[in-house]
Amino acid sequence: MDTSTSTDNNKRKLTEDDHQICHPRKHLRIEIPSTIFPSTISDTLSSTTTSPSSLFSAISPPQRDLDHPSSATTCTLQTPALLIAPPISGLYFNPGLEIPADLADSVFTFCMSTYFCNPKINQIMLFTRLSSQSTTSLPPILNRLLDTLFTLLRPHIPVETHNLLFPAASTQARQVILNLYTPGEGIASHVDLLKRFGDGIIGVSLGSGCVMRFARTLAETSTPGEGPARLSIHDEPVNLSDPLSCPESDVDEGVAYNVYLPERSVLVLSSDARYKWTHGIEKRKSDFISCPDCVPDIPSAIKGRWVERGTRLSITYRWLLPGADVVGCDE
Repeated sequence: MDTSTSTDNNKRKLTEDDHQICHPRKHLRIEIPSTIFPSTISDTLSSTTTSPSSLFSAISPPQRDLDHPSSATTCTLQTPALLIAPPISGLYFNPGLEIPADLADSVFTFCMSTYFCNPKINQIMLFTRLSSQSTTSLPPILNRLLDTLFTLLRPHIPVETHNLLFPAASTQARQVILNLYTPGEGIASHVDLLKRFGDGIIGVSLGSGCVMRFARTLAETSTPGEGPARLSIHDEPVNLSDPLSCPESDVDEGVAYNVYLPERSVLVLSSDARYKWTHGIEKRKSDFISCPDCVPDIPSAIKGRWVERGTRLSITYRWLLPGADVVGCDE
């Protein structure tokens, strides 16, 4: 018996309804490239630094999951990330202030070969004890980095802030947190735990730059909220009202800024920047940043260029508050 013939004879004939179910009408979506500027120059767009309003205005919502940021379809009206510090009290950032290249390479190599040999590990926490030589319990290379920061930061920050970061006699123990980011990874907007860490935080970016987002908190105290992974007991996520829904001129409520932190750059958070502003990193593989003096015919609101992220090592020095070495159910 011919089995193939038998199989064909046993098939039920499809009705018109069956055809409608099995073959639904397909909807075609045609993407029309923006006519604001051609795609061939999308990687060389720039932002001018001569207009204060273009530097400090509220930013547009960032694009997400851009596989091909240079394509015409991704060239939308969005403000590039700032290259200088925004007007946030207590935030100190100067892109011209860089960790020496040889020291940066040594620190990066040491951390990668010591702490991040396992690809499943992306965060390490180191602690010191409060003593007259509290920093000696850190690896020598991280103490060397701290000594370099002492010298580098002195001409660029107020004396009282420098004394806060590098007191003559320490009254608190230091904590160092190392975060390793691969391209596409980020961290939820958060305020470092108020009950565990004191004022005065130093952040160093090695290996790659990235855009960090700063948003003004709208509440006296922070409350837990949802966000990307990588939060620990040492970070406090917060729920914010939409930071882009407020007027651009209202600096005190809900304003947000995107700032590009280059490789080997240094960031200091103190006073308002430490307690009243959140910081976080979008999950993306490239960042749209300002590029002075490029493509002058493009409107200033969208001048900028795309910069690919690489593997980034973030090193953060913080002060431990009394009792911060005890972790319990109260947290």
